[in-house]
Amino acid sequence: MKEKRPCGCGGVSLRLGQNAGGVNSVCHGFTGGVTSHQGHVVPTPKVVLIYWDQFFTDTPAAVTSMDQFASDLATGNYWDGLAQYGVGAASVQGHAVINMTTFPTPNSQHPGQAFSESQMQSQLTTWLDKGAVTPKPAGNEENLVYLIFAPTDTTLSLDGQTSGFCGYHEHGKYNASTSRDNLIWATVQGYAKSSTGTDFVNSISFCVSHELSEAFTNPDEQGYFNDNGCEIGDICEASATGPCCITVPYTVAGRTWQVEKYWSNLDSNCIIGPSLTTAANTPIDGYATTFNNQQHVNFIGSDGHVHELVYSDHWGHTDLTQAAKAPNPAQGSPLDGYQTTFNNQQHVNYIGTDGHVHELVYSDHWGHTDLTQAAKAPNPAPGSPLDGYQTTFNNQQHVNYIGTDGHVHELVYSDHWGPTDLTQAARAPNPAPGSALDGYQTTFNNQQHVNYIGTDGHVHELVYSDHWGHTDLM
Repeated sequence: MKEKRPCGCGGVSLRLGQNAGGVNSVCHGFTGGVTSHQGHVVPTPKVVLIYWDQFFTDTPAAVTSMDQFASDLATGNYWDGLAQYGVGAASVQGHAVINMTTFPTPNSQHPGQAFSESQMQSQLTTWLDKGAVTPKPAGNEENLVYLIFAPTDTTLSLDGQTSGFCGYHEHGKYNASTSRDNLIWATVQGYAKSSTGTDFVNSISFCVSHELSEAFTNPDEQGYFNDNGCEIGDICEASATGPCCITVPYTVAGRTWQVEKYWSNLDSNCIIGPSLTTAANTPIDGYATTFNNQQHVNFIGSDGHVHELVYSDHWGHTDLTQAAKAPNPAQGSPLDGYQTTFNNQQHVNYIGTDGHVHELVYSDHWGHTDLTQAAKAPNPAPGSPLDGYQTTFNNQQHVNYIGTDGHVHELVYSDHWGPTDLTQAARAPNPAPGSALDGYQTTFNNQQHVNYIGTDGHVHELVYSDHWGHTDLM
């Protein structure tokens, strides 16, 4: 079960620059991402805002402005990046301004006593029972999320703490016997009682955006978080050494609000708005690494970088171009990845903007090699395919492409990179324009094979045992 963590940047005390006691500090600057656990999320969030303070009865502009802010979060692109976790488009279902005569603040009844999570959930249940808050959650509800603006004269407690947080999100059951909780809610405190609605919103918008983002992606502690307890808002509320809270401007229809970012596994970064997407017509390449039982899927992103999706016990993401400090792939570049089991390495090849064949290689970290330069080889032709493979019987790496001379070329590594013109070595016909390439080993007879389509429309094979030869397979 995930350890509950409040939003460490919250509360008036932190806005005044006081110490929060290190709440969530383990999450600040953390780059390990989040994992799905049971994968529970709010698939189509419908937010109900609950205003519980005399301030809201007396200041309708505050309610109007907060309603607008929540609507702008939902109808703008703020939460677009949550699609990677299975969260779809959000909406504001409505709001309730609580009648303070019928439901007075806890402090007015029990001065000085903290108000716990279980008491807040009981209060929400009472409101639902009595129709003060609508709609009620269905027995199998997955989409309703209630956000309570707690009374400013009331001290909230969270796991016994009464300071150092701006809010929290929780879960329970409302008239349900289902295995999954159907009552998802959050509460925030420490807002400014300002007659200007925008000032009120911006005093607490960082916490609202934080708690809703986490409630959507981890509604019942069976969703997305890291095993150290960090949720997507906790990671992004502060840097490892910087102050809380980090906020950024978010503009919709000319209205600008201050919001927190949230963690994106796909971007390996804190974001608002759309997450990383694939480039148009990106190649896709996948391979397994048997030495560590992992899956790897490579693509070129909309940022022009080579990216990897990797699975061990969960799916993760790495920006390989950034990790290897490598040049970008050219537009239309192919991708090819393979393992070398004799040295437990990963290899991803592409054609760079300089027209060279490049390799991203991982042993204990990602590095980069310009293979064309290292092998002193001719450049690949525009649109050339790439194919890489290992030969375990002699512990070599092989990368094949079609050169500007129309020949099939090989870059081969044993103790250094060297080139071979396979078409010339095998006295074989040239490949047809647009031909594919495929290379592989046969361990039972220690041979290498490279196949392509010739200008005659036939499938041809270049084969190496003790020298390169050629066969028209058709």
